[in-house]
Amino acid sequence: MPDYASIAAAANQPYDDAILQDTWGHLAPKKNVSYKCEILFSCSDFGNDPCIPIDFNFEHNLESSPWLYECVQDLISKFKLNQERKAGIYLFKGTFRNFRWYGNPKLIYELKPFSTL
Repeated sequence: MPDYASIAAAANQPYDDAILQDTWGHLAPKKNVSYKCEILFSCSDFGNDPCIPIDFNFEHNLESSPWLYECVQDLISKFKLNQERKAGIYLFKGTFRNFRWYGNPKLIYELKPFSTL
């Protein structure tokens, strides 16, 4: 039996993309423009617990948009998969250009586990 929900979603995708662009397009990062940035985020030691963005700052007043949010989440989730990372607060200082990141997160505060009672 066909998956009608998937068929309908695929048929609606061009319309969904157009609505996203019409609503948020003016906030999207510009092509071929480099944005210096700082992103502060935290990571824990709890298995699948995600790394969470705390704050970010982009040059040229780049505002938050669905595309930027997705790219920040992608940067952090790729970093989260690094098995050698420690629980703590990290600062990414680098450049964002054409939806690619240039730079590496640095540990600025390591979180120590609580002692058990």
